[in-house]
Amino acid sequence: MDYAVLFPGQGAQEVGMCPDVRIAYLNLCGAPAADVLGWDLDSLISHGPEDRLTETQHAQPALYAVSYALWSEFSANVSTDPVAAAGHSLGEYTALAASGAIDYFDGLRLVSARGEAMATAARIEDSGMAALLGADNALAQEVVRARVEDGGSLTIANLNAPGQIVVAGDIDDLNWLERNARDLGVRRAIRLKVAGAFHSPFMAPAAESLSGALESVTFSSPSFDVYANVTSQPTADPAATLIAQLTGPVRFAETLEHIASTGVETFVHIGPGDVTAGDITPSAYVEVMNPDQKICTLTGDSNFTAEFTVDWGKGYLPAEKQEKEDLLIGQIPIDAIFAPIKRIQYIVTQARVGQRTDYDKLTMEIETDGSVTPENALAYAGKILKDQMSIFINFNEEGAEPEKEDESEDDAPPLNPYLDKPVEDLELSVRSANCLKNAEIYFIGDLAQRSDQEMLKTKNFGRKSLNEIKTLLAEMGLTLGMKFDNWMRPEIPEKKKE
Repeated sequence: MDYAVLFPGQGAQEVGMCPDVRIAYLNLCGAPAADVLGWDLDSLISHGPEDRLTETQHAQPALYAVSYALWSEFSANVSTDPVAAAGHSLGEYTALAASGAIDYFDGLRLVSARGEAMATAARIEDSGMAALLGADNALAQEVVRARVEDGGSLTIANLNAPGQIVVAGDIDDLNWLERNARDLGVRRAIRLKVAGAFHSPFMAPAAESLSGALESVTFSSPSFDVYANVTSQPTADPAATLIAQLTGPVRFAETLEHIASTGVETFVHIGPGDVTAGDITPSAYVEVMNPDQKICTLTGDSNFTAEFTVDWGKGYLPAEKQEKEDLLIGQIPIDAIFAPIKRIQYIVTQARVGQRTDYDKLTMEIETDGSVTPENALAYAGKILKDQMSIFINFNEEGAEPEKEDESEDDAPPLNPYLDKPVEDLELSVRSANCLKNAEIYFIGDLAQRSDQEMLKTKNFGRKSLNEIKTLLAEMGLTLGMKFDNWMRPEIPEKKKE
């Protein structure tokens, strides 16, 4: 089985992490490391204080050492080497050391110099980072462009996962982002607890300093491919990509996609800290809506591997009410929340219209998980309420317009000429085409009459496929959810029926 290993970046460190491994590998974390660093690494990890451990110049060597010790324990207990490795930011150094491309203690000197240089650069100008939840790369680019046009210096710093992108900038940039995030289409902007605007032009002084430190380091050929953050490809020049990494974005999501494209299906995360939903590698038609959701915490020499099964549902479904007879051995049902609404509140206040003051004003605040906009959630709720209350209506609504006589075919507007064309003419991706075939959608006219929700209920059909189809239909002057009363569906060829 081919597998790849992944190493964490700064932020996964914590006081007391992995005590058993550190004791077993004092040659990596004990006195030899203290001699290189000039301070007691093992003591700081064991006792803290936390605020000193989280400082960039201390956190990076600490996490590098512990992650490499975990790798040493892992590699000693498996029979085959990985075919690839990658690390998030700092984790790229651990990946290089694990592959043999760099000596462990040379790497420790480098991350120490890197941490000092980044901490110094962060003190030059007050800056920081923020996560854009629910934003894809295109939307993040639009946000950055809007800020730059407004005179700012916001840049994309981390492309971590679908729906989780991090931007960096000065304090004015971050304040602007928090004020305008929702208006720009971002579900939520969360300011991160970091010392500065890492992986951005703000780190140019650190890149210059690291360049000097790298001159004394010799790199060897790695025993397996190590993917660089800035290119998302196997690195051929580690020194150059490590320097570029400081001022360029971490393309972690693209890195995982490129590793997976080589046939790798198993990824092993090696490092301390929490396992979150952001660590899940989803299939092409699944989007992780809550990447910060904690799954478990890894301690010691523990490892965690899991596969997740998702399904459609409504509301809240506790684990004990799920159909246990459908579960396979080893499957664990968990409580499931299918509702996309995270929070809703309303306020009723007095309002004045003209001279009258006896009106009420309703203000609603709706927060969703990003799978549906607040506006559409409210509209759909209104539709459900209308449909459910219709059973109590036993009269015709007054003022309803009389039914019009059927228009003759001559008076009917001309139909879109694309309706009779087969869906193959859309030149869809293989996944989207197969989904339409399985749903017995043969003509563009059939497709245009399906709603968004109907399409998303199709097996293996996700939002990526939905957006692809909507874009192609728009080019033809069509949308999903249309009705064509006068359209005559062509005969389906026998080959398609088969």
